[in-house]
Amino acid sequence: MNPDAIAETQLRELLEHAGYTVTLIETKAYEQHRFNLISATVSEIIPGQYYDDMIYSVQHIIRGMIAHDLGLPEHQVHSTIDINGNIARHIHETEIKASMMASRAETFGINVHMDPMNPLARKVVHGTLQNHPTVRTESEGFGMNRHIVIYPQKG
Repeated sequence: MNPDAIAETQLRELLEHAGYTVTLIETKAYEQHRFNLISATVSEIIPGQYYDDMIYSVQHIIRGMIAHDLGLPEHQVHSTIDINGNIARHIHETEIKASMMASRAETFGINVHMDPMNPLARKVVHGTLQNHPTVRTESEGFGMNRHIVIYPQKG
C-alpha cells in the first residue's frame, strides 16, 4: 500500500478517535507529502504554546505507524503534518529570509551565517538558493547548532 494513503488513514483514525473533525488537504513540497489539517478549533487540538512540540510528536507517531505497517525504517517515511497552513507559512518565510540573506552576502561580499534550523528549513534554504547565480550554500555544525552559511561566489 502507498505510504501516503497509509498516512492519511492513520491520521484520520487518530483524530477521529480523539474526537476531532478536520478537513485534510494533501500537498507535496520539498519531496514531502504534507497533510494540512484545516480546523476552526485548532486550539482545541494543540494549544498555541505547545504547537511545535506537539505537531512534531504527532508526526513522529504517524511516521512510526506507517513505517511499521510497511516494514520500513522511519527515516524513509516522508509525510508531514501541518495545521491550518502553519508549516507552509513557515516555509514561505524561510524562502524570503534565504533570499534576503543571499542579497546581503552578494552585496557586501561576506559569508552570512544563518541561525540554526531544523532539517526541513535547511532544505528550503538550499532549494531556494540552489540556482542563485552569485551565492552558494553549505550546512555547518552538528545537532541543534546545524546552520547554513551563504557564501558569495568569487567571480
